[in-house]
Amino acid sequence: MTSSRINRYGVVSETTTQRRWWLAEDYQVVVVSEVRRTTADLLNYLLLTLTTLSLVGAGSQFDCDEATQLVRRPSALATGLFSRFAVMPAVSTKQSVIVLEL
Repeated sequence: MTSSRINRYGVVSETTTQRRWWLAEDYQVVVVSEVRRTTADLLNYLLLTLTTLSLVGAGSQFDCDEATQLVRRPSALATGLFSRFAVMPAVSTKQSVIVLEL
């Protein structure tokens, strides 16, 4: 179904799915239509759902006994954090320097 109305700037044609504007003859034609974002929205919700399921799955495998052992002997946790935030960035920086020199 299409309906048209005239305002002081030009003709506005409205349909159920999109709107189009035609400016007066003195101006260039400008077409404005609504963008359907169903694909982007669907992918965003899918990614959010999968991330949530992954985090819940990882959290459900962590026991309270393991948490208390980490608090009592934090050496394993400290070693892991040191490796993650000091050793791994240093190694990747060195690798990038080697690759750039080739």
